[in-house]
Amino acid sequence: EKTVANRLSEIFSKLGVSNRTQAALAAVQRGLVRPPAGDA
Repeated sequence: EKTVANRLSEIFSKLGVSNRTQAALAAVQRGLVRPPAGDA
């Protein structure tokens, strides 16, 4: 569990965000992932 928390912290830092919701939004905005179908 601590490994997951540490990895998430690293990802948040790289994206300049502070939580999973912001990370997901940043990933979509940067084209790293596609939004789910039907959410256009």
